[in-house]
Amino acid sequence: MSTERDVPRLTISRRDFEAIRQQPRLHRRPYRCLLLVRPDYPVYADLPPALAALGIRTVGLPVPADRDKAAFLDALLRAILDFRPDFLLTLSHCGVDAQGTLAALLADLRLPLASWLLDSPDLLVAPFPDAAGEAIVVFSCDAAALPAIRQAGYRHVRALPLAAAPGRGAAAAPATPPADGLTFVGADYVAETGRRLQRGRFGRELTVLVRRLAERSLAAPARDITGLFRPEEARQRAAWQAMSPSRRQDFALAVLCRADTLGRTAVLRRLAPLEPRIVGPATWKRLLPDLGDRWQPPTYDDAAVTALFRASAVNLNITSRHMHGTPNQRVFDVPAAGGFLLTDASPQLAALFEPGTEVATYDGAHDVVSRCQRYLRDAPARTAIMAAARRRIAHEHTFGHRLAVILQTLKELR
Repeated sequence: MSTERDVPRLTISRRDFEAIRQQPRLHRRPYRCLLLVRPDYPVYADLPPALAALGIRTVGLPVPADRDKAAFLDALLRAILDFRPDFLLTLSHCGVDAQGTLAALLADLRLPLASWLLDSPDLLVAPFPDAAGEAIVVFSCDAAALPAIRQAGYRHVRALPLAAAPGRGAAAAPATPPADGLTFVGADYVAETGRRLQRGRFGRELTVLVRRLAERSLAAPARDITGLFRPEEARQRAAWQAMSPSRRQDFALAVLCRADTLGRTAVLRRLAPLEPRIVGPATWKRLLPDLGDRWQPPTYDDAAVTALFRASAVNLNITSRHMHGTPNQRVFDVPAAGGFLLTDASPQLAALFEPGTEVATYDGAHDVVSRCQRYLRDAPARTAIMAAARRRIAHEHTFGHRLAVILQTLKELR
């Protein structure tokens, strides 16, 4: 029989359809999870071992980059028929289409999908209300975004922070304090801004406006860029609001990524007298002309990143603007690797780590230089905070802890 939504090639016999609908969920171990995989997302490799530790067997289904919805849903249905999963799991809504076809299919099959949002829910969920469905359970890394997610039509929503990536853990903390100085590892968002502008094709007027909106975002951070337009820009705001959801998303991301470039560059310029090492794209050398040989290209090898974090006396974190104060991956990975982290303060961070004891923070660009100077001088304080953070992570903030929350939530909803 066909599903309620007309999707080409997507068919299933009545007997198989009813068998899947009536199958008990999470009834007997090993549980079965169908993992929707984005091939260019390395974190997916960490999920099957963590799931196996919870008694969950996984099978991965790649989500094609070409977005051939009919072919993907056809492959998905075959995987469901062959594997008979208890639930599906995805990261950042990978595989969830804006039209809601996947949501409708899973609702028909009474098969839950857990989506752990690792990036801003405002950009992943809110622009696509038709994607919401009874079968989709959303876990948001941004606790403050839960009302907006519910408003977008999702009934089952829960906060779930990021966690230490398994590959970044260090067996033991450094025996002696590292001798190196200040390091910043991160993107400058120049390429990402350009990519969003190129894909959106917004025209000269709106493209020029991106920088002005980004500067206003730095001065008055807001979850929604609508409030950044001034009254005299009503025509441009109307043009943006009339765009398709995906183009509005690209424009909003272009604004926020441009704000990231401006904000991060301003902070790092203030820190120039401390001669920070910058690890990231080569465009940092253009943004910071005096950087010299203190720039190095990014590395994606877990062992190399761990060694870098451990070798730096202070690892500086500057949270992306579009995260709105949500603790990012660096907050967990640096201490897990045995490194000391100095990061921007936020209420959500304080809910995960005790400020001053388990995490060191600064209160903005005006405060960052004195904080860096303080911790560069105080090796005992760095060691104590790093060790306390590692203990907290081991007890509460691993992938295993997060996946256990997902599993328990799905059990409560079955």
